[in-house]
Amino acid sequence: MKERRGGLTVIELIVVISVIFVLAGIILPQGLMMKEKAKISLAKLQLHEIAEAVESYRMREGRYPANLTELSKKDPYGVPIYFQKVPLNDPWGNPYFYDAWEEEAVFTSPSLHRHTPPKWEDFQFYAQPGEYTIYLYLSKVSSARLILNGEEIFHPSEFNPHVKTLSKQINLESYNNLSVRITSDPEATMKIEIVKTLPNLQLEPGVLPPIEYAGKGYNWSRLYGHPYSPGFLLGSYGVDGKPGGEGWDEDIIYGRVE
Repeated sequence: MKERRGGLTVIELIVVISVIFVLAGIILPQGLMMKEKAKISLAKLQLHEIAEAVESYRMREGRYPANLTELSKKDPYGVPIYFQKVPLNDPWGNPYFYDAWEEEAVFTSPSLHRHTPPKWEDFQFYAQPGEYTIYLYLSKVSSARLILNGEEIFHPSEFNPHVKTLSKQINLESYNNLSVRITSDPEATMKIEIVKTLPNLQLEPGVLPPIEYAGKGYNWSRLYGHPYSPGFLLGSYGVDGKPGGEGWDEDIIYGRVE
C-alpha cells in the first residue's frame, strides 16, 4: 500500500482557498466599516473643537471669524490661541464648510403707523452695495408707497389688508434713503426689514450648501429654522465630499443655525 505524501490535495486546497475568501468577505467589509465609523467620529470631534474655538474667538474679538484660517491666530508671544494646527479638511480630505453672520438685518424700521393726514417718513442707512431682500410685516395695510433711492419699489396696488407679509428683491448702494407713506386704515401698521439675499438654493433639512458659498456671510438660519443672529454654519460633506447623500455620504452639520 502506497504511503500518502505530505501536502494538500487539490480538493483540500480548493476548500482552504474557499474558506479564506469567505473569511475575507466577512472581515474586510467589517474593517472598512470600522474605518469609516472612526472617520465619522473624528469629524464630529473636530467639528466640536472648531465650534468651541469659533465661540471663543467671538468672545475675544467681538465677532465670528470670517474663515477658519483666522483660528490660527497667535498671541504676542507667538503661541497659538485656538489651535496648534487648524483642521481645515475633514478626515476624507474635503474642506469643512464654514460660514458665519453677525447682524440679521442691514435695516430694521420701528413700527410705522398711518398718520392723519398721511405723511412721508424718511430713513437713511448704510450697506455693502449688492442684492438684498426687503420684508414688509403688515397689519391692515391696504395702501402704501415705498421709494428707495428715488425708485418706487412698492405701489399702493400691491397691498391688501388681509396680506401679512410682502417681500421683494432690491439693490442697495453704500448710502441709502427709504421713504414710506401709509395711506390706508387708520389702525394700519408696518415694520420693515432688509436682509442680505440668500442664494436660490433648495436645501433639505440636514443638507449643507455647496462649498462655493462658504465664507460669504449669509444667514443660513432662515433655511434651517427660525431666523437667528449672530450665528454660524459648520459641517462636513461626508465620504463623497458633496452636499446631501445617505449613509457614509450623509452631511454632518454642526453650528448655531437656530
